Amino acid sequence: SLPGEAEYLGLDLCERQVRLNRARYADDGLRFVAADGFAWVLEQARPHGVFVTYGGVLEYFPQRRVEALLAWIAGALGPALVAMVEPLADGHDADSDPDSRPFGVENTFSHPYPRLLRRAGFEVRWRAETVVREQRWLMLVAHAPGHDRERHGGPAH
Repeated sequence: SLPGEAEYLGLDLCERQVRLNRARYADDGLRFVAADGFAWVLEQARPHGVFVTYGGVLEYFPQRRVEALLAWIAGALGPALVAMVEPLADGHDADSDPDSRPFGVENTFSHPYPRLLRRAGFEVRWRAETVVREQRWLMLVAHAPGHDRERHGGPAH
């Protein structure tokens, strides 16, 4: 457990999944909310947060939306930490390719996460890649030291 008044919150668009999570983790001090994660962060997130995506959350959003969210977290909510496990397309160089590319059977996006994070004001502190069932996965942790909150408006949707 984290010190102080840490709150553990899980967000999901699917009401059914949120109900299942609430039942499964009822005694663990976790809170689950059915909401659009982008909207929730804009309206509810507090500074000094740890934002975790796991199993391919951001792959469903276009690059400009991911960039806006990361910039908002770094600028308005920093200092902040982002930890993610997100898929990458085969052959997509997440360090040198400037843009996202569509991939996979669901036609989602392989984003250049390290580049997007650095542009938003984060420092990548740890990263690794793995392959599971022929799918490339990028795991990383990045830190944003925080900025002048008065200068930042909300991100574009």
